[in-house]
Amino acid sequence: MMANSQVVWSLFIRMFHWSLVILFILAYITSSTGDDDWHMILGYGVTLLLMARIFYGLLSHGYGKFSQFMYSPVVVWMHVKGIFQGRPAHYEGHSPAGSVMVFALIGGLLLLVTAGLIYQAWGEYEGPLWWLNVMPSDGLAQQMWDLHKWLPDILIGFIVLHVLGVLLACIQHRENLVKAMVTGKKCKGELNDES
Repeated sequence: MMANSQVVWSLFIRMFHWSLVILFILAYITSSTGDDDWHMILGYGVTLLLMARIFYGLLSHGYGKFSQFMYSPVVVWMHVKGIFQGRPAHYEGHSPAGSVMVFALIGGLLLLVTAGLIYQAWGEYEGPLWWLNVMPSDGLAQQMWDLHKWLPDILIGFIVLHVLGVLLACIQHRENLVKAMVTGKKCKGELNDES
């Protein structure tokens, strides 16, 4: 018996999600290999994706709109407590714990690209801030360089938590969230189907 499906993730959200995954991985790799030109291009790509996601989150409708998954700290705490007790409430869109991760990842990535742009203007004499003649102080530029170097590793930690949370939610709610981020449709109970 096939579970009832519902379109939850729009094409924009799915394209944003997987494009961000690919660009972040490639930017991380190019930072390690010293391929500065490609790293900069990939960083601009991440920046554009984040800007598009922010506009979408503010202006769209449905489950991708930020106001659809802004929960109070009490609701988040109760949801996390339910996860550890093995009986979390089910949400069609982002769960309270998932929403915290979405905002943490978007915020962390915004901080990362901002730090990169600030350092680029100061250390490389190029980029949008350089072109706009916005020159950061030496101290700020050095702090941004340090932040841009260690923040990706913290984001990797968040990504690992995100993946573990998705896997746990798949088990607890018996739904394939990875498939949902490809097709856009969530099917509660589909992991018990024999089809």
